[in-house]
Amino acid sequence: MIARQRDEVSSSSPDSRPDTVALYNAFAATYDESFQAGSLRRAYDDIAWAHIKNLLPTEPSVIVDVGCGTGRWVERCLALGHQVTGIEPAPAMQDILRERFSHRNFTLLPCAVEDADVPNDEAAIVIATGSLQYVADPEHVVQRMNCWLKPGGLLFAYADGLVALTLELLRLGKTEEALLRLKNGWGVFTLDQHTARLNLFDRARLSGLLADAGLVDIETRGLLITPAALGRQASEALLAADEVAFLALEQALSQSPSMTDAGKHVLAWGRRPAM
Repeated sequence: MIARQRDEVSSSSPDSRPDTVALYNAFAATYDESFQAGSLRRAYDDIAWAHIKNLLPTEPSVIVDVGCGTGRWVERCLALGHQVTGIEPAPAMQDILRERFSHRNFTLLPCAVEDADVPNDEAAIVIATGSLQYVADPEHVVQRMNCWLKPGGLLFAYADGLVALTLELLRLGKTEEALLRLKNGWGVFTLDQHTARLNLFDRARLSGLLADAGLVDIETRGLLITPAALGRQASEALLAADEVAFLALEQALSQSPSMTDAGKHVLAWGRRPAM
């Protein structure tokens, strides 16, 4: 059974530090199951992968996966012949990674992204899928990840979207929470008894972080747009009724930069300037 999970807004101080590691330790046992076929998680993950797969180098290259979880993107990148460094702070996730990957092209850094010892100017791609939202200082982390890129390298990141979640709360009649989230730009993710604070992003904020770090050729896209229009339950019903048609619609919507802020997740990528 997948552990119960929910998004909500906390009234606690924005200076409070969530125990993200404890939450993802608890999540580890059912994490892969939460990305099973037919779920909204699997849908946005597959759509994000479709975007980045077209941007990956054709030759074997160094890829850094920040907050790599149990390795769903590690596995994809290794299968394409790349060398992957995975950064993962949660010990329970680390245990799964060690069991799953003894590949000579995979290196696990069991620490937070802020503490990771990654060589500068080496990575062709740095991936941060759903991890940037948990860091205390996203600006600092993006600048740090940019340093790991070789000239011409690509930073690829997605995080929870502020606009779509605000609209979802309004649809549910939670007006006060919606306005609080919109004002503060943060919420929380709760799994059973564990809670982690989330930084929420719109297109301007996420692309601005990349630009401030010196990245160029920045693109943005929205991932999972039908929930903003129809609500989560209606989207889940569409997915269950015809997964192929649902994914085709979401793929088409995610091709338009103008739909970025309607996405449940905001996706952005940019390149380090070539010397």
